Amino acid sequence: MSAEGLVVIRPTIRAKAGELILSSLTIALCVGAMVLDWYTWLAGAVALGMISLLSARKWFPAVLVPLAVAGAGKYLGLATLSVAATVIAILEVVYLIIYVRSIKYYFKEDGLVISIEFPLYSKTRSIPKSSIAEVAVESSVAGKILGYANVIVKLRSGEEVVISGVPKKAAQELKKLLFT
Repeated sequence: MSAEGLVVIRPTIRAKAGELILSSLTIALCVGAMVLDWYTWLAGAVALGMISLLSARKWFPAVLVPLAVAGAGKYLGLATLSVAATVIAILEVVYLIIYVRSIKYYFKEDGLVISIEFPLYSKTRSIPKSSIAEVAVESSVAGKILGYANVIVKLRSGEEVVISGVPKKAAQELKKLLFT
């Protein structure tokens, strides 16, 4: 979306596909804690925990907490804990979706504005164009398939601002705006 020197970028939820898949598997295992035998459930929980640790380190606690609650419910024979774990995992998915939708990046002719409008929390950061040293657009294999890229804004101070989940069309508009 652009209008005379302004590019507004809202990250796409497709960039969080890995976290959403891990959360879906977590929900399935929390429900499975009520019906699977202990060893089958434990093997699935350990495998999911290892996958989340290796692939999405930031999302590991979000997988671990509901699995720990479901495991306690399984061990103690309390189905209510498995239900609670399922609710926790569903709330984490809702949180992820709300968080991604709360972020906006505004690229103006004079610089970058990052705005986060999350329930009960808001923050705005302005970065003048003069402090931007370099802008790179990178796309992983998953990004190429799902149609998004990551924009890395390198500042003269050495800091990097990574904008994940930028739709490809918006990334190209951004490149034109900053290099013309």
